[in-house]
Amino acid sequence: MSRLAFAARDDGARLLRELILDVLRRVASSLPGPVTRLGVAGNPAMIHLLLGLDCSGLAAAPYRLSFRGGHESALAPDLPPAYVPPLLGPFVGADASAGLHAVMRGGAVPPFLLADFGTNGEFVLALPGGRFLAASVPMGPALEGVGPRLGRVAGPGVAVGFELTPAGLSPVAYRDGPAPADVAAIGGTGYLSLLARLVSVGVLRPDGRFAGAGASLPPLGRRILAGLALDGGEPRLDMGRLALWASDVEEVQKVKAACNLAFSGLFRAAGLGIGALSAIHLAGAFGSHAAPDDLEALGFLPSGGAAKCRVAGNASLDGVCLLTADAAARRDILETASRVEVVDLASAMGPEDFAQAFVKRMVFRYVA
Repeated sequence: MSRLAFAARDDGARLLRELILDVLRRVASSLPGPVTRLGVAGNPAMIHLLLGLDCSGLAAAPYRLSFRGGHESALAPDLPPAYVPPLLGPFVGADASAGLHAVMRGGAVPPFLLADFGTNGEFVLALPGGRFLAASVPMGPALEGVGPRLGRVAGPGVAVGFELTPAGLSPVAYRDGPAPADVAAIGGTGYLSLLARLVSVGVLRPDGRFAGAGASLPPLGRRILAGLALDGGEPRLDMGRLALWASDVEEVQKVKAACNLAFSGLFRAAGLGIGALSAIHLAGAFGSHAAPDDLEALGFLPSGGAAKCRVAGNASLDGVCLLTADAAARRDILETASRVEVVDLASAMGPEDFAQAFVKRMVFRYVA
């Protein structure tokens, strides 16, 4: 939405489009030969900006697409036309359809769920009989390490996980980074791992609050909780060079609630539960590195969901490569897209108010 807001400014959309085109030009110029084919997958906002299309239908309700994709579109005189996979809905884009094609070509058997975690979470539930349900939720940048006070994108000096030791919590450093004692920031997967460890020893309650001083905790939990202090009136858990603030926990709770809503809304619309799924395919950079056990422990996934998870990697890239090179595959994904129904999560909640449903899920347990 921030990109759409910028695009609404005078000359904003043109500037963003030129930035994207410049990246494509740099990639093309770095290749050993001329580029004859080009495929682009992305969320609807990015696709509309790239093609210089009207974005107003994505900026305010009722949301609508001015472009459906599924064919080649001109970009610039010095670039070949770009194939864009079908856009499935106003916030379920070409990246979702490309990822869906990739996992299906990889042998995924319905019913399965494709989950692409990002600032905009996109989910596609494939059902027997060729039916598909899709949904999207705004998740924000917390899973990328942006928002929490010590948050940072994964890299040297960043904790990407935590382990419980007899002495307390020990950060797991990003590969080829400094020793754990020198870690000074926390990545998205690090925050999930940290919160899951804290929940497991009772330091963090399911409602997201730190345990009180009189709480009945195991010895390790009491040792960790001894680091709890107030910082300008806000609870802060000190862990050596690292710390966790109550506001950091809330950032992750919001993401968890959004993800939980997508899962429960799709399952309600389909009339099935986690046990019916053959697999949950986790796509994208975050999905490739997040620990499924942490996702289940915090309620992002229903009970039993971790065992169903399969890492799909950059399924969007894999899919658009397959589609760009294969005309028959492009026809197939167009036909598949025609059978995708985008679920209105507010309606899927039934009589429950959407805002109430969201708040109800801001807890570290899965809410059906």
